[in-house]
Amino acid sequence: MLNFRRAAIAFVAASSIHQVADAFSSSGFSLSLRSPQSSSVSKAAAVSRTQGTRCLNVRMGSLAEKYGHLRGADIEPCGAAVERFYKLFARPIPFVFRAPTNEILYLSHLDLVNAMFRYDVIWAAGLYSTFDLFFSALDEDLRANLFQALMGGLKLDQSKIKSDADAVLQWAQGKTEADVVSAIKGEDSSPVGQVLASLGKNEDFLYTRNFGAGLIKIMQVVGVEPNAENAKRWAEVLGFTSNTSALSGLSASKFETDVGLFLSSVDKMQQAMQLFAEVEAREKKKIAEKLAEKAARAAEEAAKESASS
Repeated sequence: MLNFRRAAIAFVAASSIHQVADAFSSSGFSLSLRSPQSSSVSKAAAVSRTQGTRCLNVRMGSLAEKYGHLRGADIEPCGAAVERFYKLFARPIPFVFRAPTNEILYLSHLDLVNAMFRYDVIWAAGLYSTFDLFFSALDEDLRANLFQALMGGLKLDQSKIKSDADAVLQWAQGKTEADVVSAIKGEDSSPVGQVLASLGKNEDFLYTRNFGAGLIKIMQVVGVEPNAENAKRWAEVLGFTSNTSALSGLSASKFETDVGLFLSSVDKMQQAMQLFAEVEAREKKKIAEKLAEKAARAAEEAAKESASS
């Protein structure tokens, strides 16, 4: 009976594997769903991916020529940045803030050790605005200590990050979306304008999450809502390339993806902040009750002593 059951389970598992395998077919160098409704989309996506693969091969060859000499070079692991951070901060991080703390440390560290990375003021604005957004619920002293520890862990000058971020915000104040487009076209000689104008000219430009966050902050300051439609329009103007999903055939740039992730993260963080506030309120209430109990006992004991004397 036991052998029969094992054989039946194996047959069902094998059938499931074959069903999954039959649902997919090789298309170019990736997978696409076989369905009548999406066949035309899949074919178009396959052509796009094939063309993209050719461009990628050329680009990878160019990158190998420029950065091949770095092969085998020592790269500091993320753990070193995390270790420096905890030595500097030297206290527990509230549970709500652990995920954004780790994200800032890991993603920023990976940017900094990438040979293609070039520091600019928009990247700094994205780093600082991310911190400012997700740690706004902390008291001022704790926020200052946390930011100092994060920048120390990343070996960054906190005053420079802050001043560069402020410079981007000041640049965006009072501007419109048309002004940003003009800057992208090279009609603005400011440090921010120079960064925006260089995007289309620099084939080795490394797009990062922090840079995308800086662009999102600029969008907000100039009065453009960060949403899918506006993100797509900005990505096209900035010349960001799109990646095509093998399953859906839909194309989106990393910036469009990051805008969606930003909106989702803000929503989740607001829920977490509410939970944190509720927990903190309960803890403060418990502390207050314990202090009141101690005070009541002390008063009672003092009254007994005075009565006995």
